[in-house]
Parts: sequence; C-alpha cells; structure tokens
Amino acid sequence: MKWIPVSERLPETSGDYLVTTVNGCIKLLEFSAKYSTFNASDLQKYPKYAIAVKAWMPLPEPYKVN
Repeated sequence: MKWIPVSERLPETSGDYLVTTVNGCIKLLEFSAKYSTFNASDLQKYPKYAIAVKAWMPLPEPYKVN
C-alpha cells in the first residue's frame, strides 16, 4: 500500500486509517466522512480535536493463520 496525500484526496468512507501527521508521527486515527476530518466520528455531535494529517492509507488485512 502507498501513502495517499490529503492534498490529493481524503478517504471516501468513515473508519480507521493509518496516517502520517504534519509533524512526521505515524498514528492510527478515525476518519469521519460526515465531518471530512481525522480524529472524529460520524456519531459525535461535535468532532474531537482535529489532527493535521499529511497523508493516509487504509489498514492492512489482519494476520491470518493458514
């Protein structure tokens, strides 16, 4: 998977994503399609403190034992 700059596009659906912040930290954050921001939930009346994100990517598939 490749990093997708937020300047190109945001995720289309709400959920958890791996992100790189503008400070260079890698974090797991929730994205709200309703509010178009990271660190927010569609179910909250008001979004949490928005975190400045530089790029994002979907989470990989969980490990499965063969």
